[in-house]
Amino acid sequence: MDDSPIVRLLDDLVRAAINRGASDVHLEPLEMNWRVRFRIDGKLVIVREFAKELLPPVLARLKIVSQLPLDEHQKPVEGKWLFWADCQEAYDIRISIIPFLYGEGVVLRILRLLGTQPNLHGLGFCDDSVCQSICRVIGERSGLFLVVGPTGCGKSTTIYTLLQMLNDGSRKIITVEDPVEYTAKGICQVNVAAKQGLSFASALRAVLRQAPNVLFIGEIRDQETAAIAMQAALTGHFVFSTLHADGVAGAVSRLENLQVSEHLIGTTLRGVLAQRLIRRLCPTCRRKCNPSPEIIVRFALGETASIFQAGACEKCHQSGYDGRMVHYEWAPLNGLGGVKIERLQDHINCCRMVTFADSARQLLLGGQFSIDDALCSGLLDSFLY
Repeated sequence: MDDSPIVRLLDDLVRAAINRGASDVHLEPLEMNWRVRFRIDGKLVIVREFAKELLPPVLARLKIVSQLPLDEHQKPVEGKWLFWADCQEAYDIRISIIPFLYGEGVVLRILRLLGTQPNLHGLGFCDDSVCQSICRVIGERSGLFLVVGPTGCGKSTTIYTLLQMLNDGSRKIITVEDPVEYTAKGICQVNVAAKQGLSFASALRAVLRQAPNVLFIGEIRDQETAAIAMQAALTGHFVFSTLHADGVAGAVSRLENLQVSEHLIGTTLRGVLAQRLIRRLCPTCRRKCNPSPEIIVRFALGETASIFQAGACEKCHQSGYDGRMVHYEWAPLNGLGGVKIERLQDHINCCRMVTFADSARQLLLGGQFSIDDALCSGLLDSFLY
């Protein structure tokens, strides 16, 4: 086992990021040195700065463990690294290296190989009626289920949790991703490799010949992939996929932009789950405060409502926060086939079982996030949605 100072330095940085609950590590070359930042609960935190001379050997070590070419310094490259923390838990480290003005910059994205949860409650979906509704929808024999939201909001984690709930041995489950986010026992997974001629579309055509019951398409990103996904949903497969959209109504608009007809949307779409991630208040040091009359009216909290603010303690490293949780809206959409085209969006809005506003209000009243975060992070817009 290599125990050189560079190996120890890199291992210690990754281990420290894991212990702090960081989602990714940024190694950034500056004019005179380079710095390390962790993204913790969605916020970047400066950890250390190092002499410029240390960056090349660290980059070489990263390229070795991720099997990237050592002599490539002018083009962006991507790789992966299986990292064992204290020989107990494995982490899949996704490595992205890109040349910047003062050298090559690196982002290490940390994925726990066992990062999914046994049920939706483990992801932060606390409403039993919502969980039961989602379970009923994913139990159907065919159709399309979308999870939408911005980059890094946990869409793949949510879908893999749902896939594990269906993975009882009675279904053939296949995923097509770029790249595969989590490795899952009992699920057949295809890693798209566009450079080798294996695109999303070509992989999907081949996968459909394998007679899957459940299919996960990593992302519907173009017209061709959308058409194949819809065809699969029409022909007896239950299809999961993701889209970049603001909410339930935005997901339907995005499908329309990809030239999917309103009739196909109404026939195949079974449900849309839109989500974001918000910072969870540390339960140890959070402080109760009384909302102002303006806040009570704006957020419809009620006269006797109590809300919380972030504190600071050793457990949360003085940040006031303890991880992130899901903020979501959910719409089961069975029966859209008979809706008139011009009324499709209105009907979808009426189908929403939980809106972003409902979800945010529950989290606020439950003391899981602060009014300050709601005001400065754009969640206020959720109440006006």
